[in-house]
Amino acid sequence: MKKIKIGMLLKPQGLTGELRVKHNMEAIPVFYDLDQVEINGKMYDVLKVTDRGGFFILKTAQLTDINQVEPLRTSSVFAYVTEEVANEVNNNVGYTVIANGNTV
Repeated sequence: MKKIKIGMLLKPQGLTGELRVKHNMEAIPVFYDLDQVEINGKMYDVLKVTDRGGFFILKTAQLTDINQVEPLRTSSVFAYVTEEVANEVNNNVGYTVIANGNTV
């Protein structure tokens, strides 16, 4: 399993501990199969994921109150995925980037 960053917490969503997550564009498919996420080194069991277009709403078993979510603002959200999924998410690895005629 490989740890990848799938997004960043924006703010609480509602009063029951739901998380509003700004996703990494490449990681969108990962959200649909989430069982657990890691935030600040702690694992959380995912109960529900809702796609809201520009962001996702995550409901976890452990976070049940807005006051538990508030201190987590701007934290990175990580998921553990298979090597194959990690390669799909990071599909730009190995490509050459050319900007203004210079190879980056």
